[in-house]
Amino acid sequence: MNCVKCLAPLADGARFCSDCGAPQNLACPACETPVQASARFCHGCGLALASASGLTRPAALPTSPAALTTPAPLTPLHTGWGRPAEADDIGERRHMSVMFCDLVGSVEMARRLDPEDLRELVRGYRDTCAAVIERHGGTMAQFHGDGIVVYFGYPVAHEGDVRRAVQSGLDIVQAIASLAPLARARHGVDLQVRIAVNTGLTLVGDPDASAGIGRLALGDTPNVAARLQQIAEPGTVVVSEVTQRLVAGFFQMSSLGRQVLKGIAEPIEAYRVESASGARDRLEAAAQQHRAPYVGRASAIAALASSWVAAQESPGHAVLLTGDPGVGKSRLLSEFRASIGDGACDIVECYCSPDYAHTALYPLVAAMRERLGIEQAATPQLALAALREELQRHGCELDTALPLLARLFGLAPESGYEPLGLHPMTQKQKTLVALVTLLTSGAARRSLRPTLMVVEDLHWVDSTTLELLGNLLRELPSSRLLLLMTSRPGFSPPWLYGEHLTLIPVNVLSAADTETLIHRVVGNKRLPAKLLSLLVDKTDGNPLYVEEMTRMFLDSGALRESAGGYEIDGPLPESMVPASLQDLLMARLDRIQPEARRVLQLGACIGREWTFELLLAVLPEEERLLTTGVEQLIGEGIVFATDGGFTIKHALIQDAAYDSLLRRTRQAYHERIALALQSGVGGAAFPERIAQHWTKAGQHAQALPHWLQAGQQALASSATTEAESHLRHGLDAIALLPASAERDRLELALLSTLGVALTIQQGWAAPAVATVYQRAQVLSERVGPNPQLFWVVWGLWAFYLVKGEQHRAIEFAERMSGIAVDMGSASLRLEADFALGLSHYYMGRLESAQALLSASIAQYVPERHRGQAHLTGQDVGVTARAVAAMVLFLRGETRAGLSHARQAVTLAGELKHPFSHAYALGCATWLDAYRREPEAMADHATATIELSSAQSLGFWTVWGSIFAGRALVDEGQSAAGAQHIEEALATYRSIGSGMVVPFFLVLLAEVEAGQGAAERALARLDEARQVIDAGGESFMSAEIERLEAQIRLDRLRGGEPADHAALDDIERRYRRALALAQRQGNRVFALRSACGLAPLLAARGDLHAAQALLDDVLAAIPDATATPDLEQARSLQQALALARARRPT
Repeated sequence: MNCVKCLAPLADGARFCSDCGAPQNLACPACETPVQASARFCHGCGLALASASGLTRPAALPTSPAALTTPAPLTPLHTGWGRPAEADDIGERRHMSVMFCDLVGSVEMARRLDPEDLRELVRGYRDTCAAVIERHGGTMAQFHGDGIVVYFGYPVAHEGDVRRAVQSGLDIVQAIASLAPLARARHGVDLQVRIAVNTGLTLVGDPDASAGIGRLALGDTPNVAARLQQIAEPGTVVVSEVTQRLVAGFFQMSSLGRQVLKGIAEPIEAYRVESASGARDRLEAAAQQHRAPYVGRASAIAALASSWVAAQESPGHAVLLTGDPGVGKSRLLSEFRASIGDGACDIVECYCSPDYAHTALYPLVAAMRERLGIEQAATPQLALAALREELQRHGCELDTALPLLARLFGLAPESGYEPLGLHPMTQKQKTLVALVTLLTSGAARRSLRPTLMVVEDLHWVDSTTLELLGNLLRELPSSRLLLLMTSRPGFSPPWLYGEHLTLIPVNVLSAADTETLIHRVVGNKRLPAKLLSLLVDKTDGNPLYVEEMTRMFLDSGALRESAGGYEIDGPLPESMVPASLQDLLMARLDRIQPEARRVLQLGACIGREWTFELLLAVLPEEERLLTTGVEQLIGEGIVFATDGGFTIKHALIQDAAYDSLLRRTRQAYHERIALALQSGVGGAAFPERIAQHWTKAGQHAQALPHWLQAGQQALASSATTEAESHLRHGLDAIALLPASAERDRLELALLSTLGVALTIQQGWAAPAVATVYQRAQVLSERVGPNPQLFWVVWGLWAFYLVKGEQHRAIEFAERMSGIAVDMGSASLRLEADFALGLSHYYMGRLESAQALLSASIAQYVPERHRGQAHLTGQDVGVTARAVAAMVLFLRGETRAGLSHARQAVTLAGELKHPFSHAYALGCATWLDAYRREPEAMADHATATIELSSAQSLGFWTVWGSIFAGRALVDEGQSAAGAQHIEEALATYRSIGSGMVVPFFLVLLAEVEAGQGAAERALARLDEARQVIDAGGESFMSAEIERLEAQIRLDRLRGGEPADHAALDDIERRYRRALALAQRQGNRVFALRSACGLAPLLAARGDLHAAQALLDDVLAAIPDATATPDLEQARSLQQALALARARRPT
C-alpha cells in the first residue's frame, strides 16, 4: 500500500509514512469514522467495507502496463440519493455571505444588570435583529452569547444576497439605534451593535448532529467575518474587500485601509459602510462604477422607437421584453430612454421586487413616492400638497382620488384629508380607477406630455399591480402612453395577447457581438485567443455573464498587460463562476427540486451535454429518481433535450452546480463516469474525455494511458496545440506517481510524442524541443533498449541537425541505425537511412547520401509506414523523396531529381499531412533555386508560405519567405528583395535554426554582389565559413570559394589594378572550389566552378587546359537534360573550341 499523502510505498500496518510522516488513518468512505485496516464493517454506520470495495485509502500504484488500464475498486457514492431528508447532513460547498453581529458592551451589561433585565434586553435585541434578517432573506444560523451569526445564500440563495447582507447590517444598526433611548431610560445602558460581513466559499453542513450543533459554515469566510467584526466601531458595519467589490455602486463606503486580523495570514482591506447609494438595480449600480459599452440590439431599439412615435399621438402602445436574467432587458430600456431624452415625456419607473411580491401595488407606490418627493418633503402637509397638485394637473377627481391615493402613498389623514370609509373591495376598485386616470390623462389634455411607464421584472409582480396593468392596456386606444415591461421567460399574465401589446424576445448576443463586447470591456486590448474562446463559450452570449466573467479574469492576477494587449501569466481561476454571479446562479439552483438538482450536479460532472444512458450507467439503482430529475430540469428550462441527449442551457449554471458538490462526491462521480465511458456507454469516447474524468477522480495512474492516446491521436490529425495540451496533462499526472520503471517508460512515451508536437509548432531547434528531448534522453538511458528509444534519438538527431550542429547530429543518426539493426526492424531502418542520408547531404557526402535516401525510398510502403508520421511529425516517404530530389540534381541527374520532387508533393497531398506537404513544397523551392529557375521557385515559395501560414507552420513560413525575397530580386526589385531575405533570415536564426544558413548567406551574398556591394558580399561568405567551421555543414563550401573568386574577378574587371598575384589567388580559389565539389560528388557545383575557371585560364593563354577542364566536367554529368548551368557550360565549350580553331598553330 501507499501513503495517503505522498504515495510513497508503506509497510503493511504502517500508521505513519516513513517518507513524509503523514498519519495513515483509515476511514469509512460513507461516514468517515476511523476504522482499523482489518475491519469488515464500519462501527460508525455499519457499512460493509469489504463489499463496498474497502476504505478510503488510494489504491496501490500499477506496476505494469496492464495495470494502468485496470481501474481501482469503485469508490462508494454517498450523495444522499433516496434520502432527501438527510441530504443536508452531507454538506455542500456554497459561495455565501456571512454576517457577524455583536452587542457592544455586553460583559459590562451582565455585570451591572439583574439577570432578568439582561434577558429582556438581549431578547429585544435578538428579536429586532431577527425581524430585519428575515425581511432580507437571511438565516440566523448560530448564537454565541450575545453574538449572532447570519448566513445569506444558505440554505436558500436569493439574487443579490451580498447586497441583502450589507443592507441588513445597516438596517440592524438603525433598528437598534431606535431601541437605544428606551434601553437607556429603563436600564441606564447604551444599546449598540457592531457588524461585519464577508463573502466567499464555505463548506456548509452538520459536522456533528448528535452533539446538537447546528449547521456550520466552515472555511476562511466566517473566520474573516468574525475578525472584521472585532475592528468595527460601535454602530457601524464593516465589510471585506471581496464584499465591497460585489456591492460597489449600491452603497457609499470608505476604506479603513489594510487591517491585520488575528489568525488571518495576510492583511485584509476593510471598508466601513456609510449608507445605501439609492441604486435600485445592477444597471444603476454599474452607472456609478463602470458601465460596459453597449453592443447589438439595433433592431429591438428600432422597434421601441417606432412604438414611441405611435404612442405620442395615441393610440398608446405596450411592449413586453422577455429574456433570461442578465441578457440585457434593462440595459435595452436604458439605451432607448437615452435616445428620446428626458424632456420628451413624463416618466414613471416601477421596479418589482421578490421581497414585495405580495405587497399590493408596491412598484407603483414606490415610484410615485419618489416622483412626488414624499420622502424629502419637510412636512406631511407639503407632501399632500404635491399630490393634490399632481392630481389636478391630470384632471383627477380630487374628492375621491386625493384621500385614496394619499393613503396608498403612505400619508396619514393628519396631513390634511378625510378617509372615505369605503368597503375594501370598493376602495380597491376606485383606487385602480384613480391610478389609471393619473397615468393615461395625457390623451385628453394635449397640454400634458405623453407618458412613458416602465415596469421592470414582472415575474415578481403582485396581483394588484398585474390587475392595474390589465386596466391600463384596455385604456391604451385613447391614451398617449407607452408602457414598457420586462420579464423573464415563463411569465404569462392574463392579458398577454392584447391588441396593442407587442412581445419582443431579448435573445443572447451572437458570437461576433460577444467578442466585440469582450474587447470593449478590456478597452479594445488584445486577449489571448484561448481566453477569448473560453469567454465566448462559457458566457453563451449573455451580456451580464460576459462583463462579469471578463472582469473576473482581469482581476484574477492570471493576466499580464503588455503593449497592446494581455498575456496569460498564471493559472486561471479554479472556479469559472464570477463571485458577482454566484447569488444569481445559486438562487436558480435552489428553486428546483432536490431530485432535479442532484441530476444537474451529476450531469455537470459529465459535461454540458450528456445522455440518459450515461446517467443510468453511473447510478444504475436510481432510474426513477433520474427520470424524475431530468423531467423537472426540462420543465424548469435549465436543460433541454436534443437529438443526442440533453444539454444544460447555460455553461455557468453547469459550473455553479459542479462547484456546489463536495470534492469527494465529485471524485466518486468522475470515477464512475470514466468507467462508463471506457466500457463504451454512449458510443466511443474521446480518450481525452476519459482522461479528464480519471484526473478529476484523483486517479492519475488510470488517466495516463488515455492522455498519451489523446496526444497521439491529436498529433496524427496535425492538431499540435491540442496534442501538446493532452501530453502536458499526462506529464502533470505522472509527476504525482512514485519512481518506477513503468513510470519512466510512460514518461518517455509522453515526452517523445510531445517533442514531435513542439517541433511542428516551434521548429526543430526551439529551446522547448531541446528541453523535452534532453529529458527523454536521460530516461531512455535509464530504461534501456526499447522501440521508444529510437524515436527519442530521432528527436535529438533532428534537434542538432536543424540547429546546424551536424557533427553531433550524425552521431545520433548513426545511433539510430544501430538500434534499427539490433532490433531487426525494417520500419526503423528506413527512418534511420533517411536520417543518415540527410546528415550526409548537409555534410557534403552526396554519393553516400544518394544511396541512403534511395534505400529509404525503396523500403517505404505508404499503407505500412504512414503511421510513423505521428512519431516524427513528418512522413518519411515524402521527406526522403524531397531531399533525394536535390541530391540527384546536384549529382547531375536532373530528370530523376524533378521526378522525385513531384512524387514528394503528390504523396504529401494524398496523405493529407500538412507538415509533410510543407516540407515537400519547401524542398521543391530549394531545388528550383539550385536549378536557377526563378519563376518555378517563386511559385513554390508562394505555395509554401500559403500552406504554412494556414496551418501555423512557422518554420516553413519563414523558409518560404527567404526564397520569396530572392524572387523579388529576380523580378528586378533588388533592394527590396535583399532586405526581405535579410529580415527573414534573421527570423529563421532567431528560432534557433542553423541548418542551411550557409546556403542562405551565399544566396544573400550573390544578391549583394549583383548590387555592387562586393565587400558586404565577401563578409557574408566569411560568415558562412565560420558557420561551417562551427557546425560541420560543409555542402556549400565549394560555392563559397567559387563565389568569392567570381566577386574578386569582377572587381578586377571593374577597374581594380590587376596583377599576376591577384589572378593567381582567384585561380587558386576556383581550383579549390572545383576540388571541393568533386570530392563531395557535387557535379553541378563542379560544373559552375569549371565555368568560372575555364574563361580565366583562356584569358591567361591556356585555351587547351580551359577546354579540357570543361570537357571533363561535362562528361561527368550523366543526364543531358538542359539546365541553365549546362547551357552556360556548353556555350562556353563551343566558344573555347572556336577560339582554339582560330588560334594559329
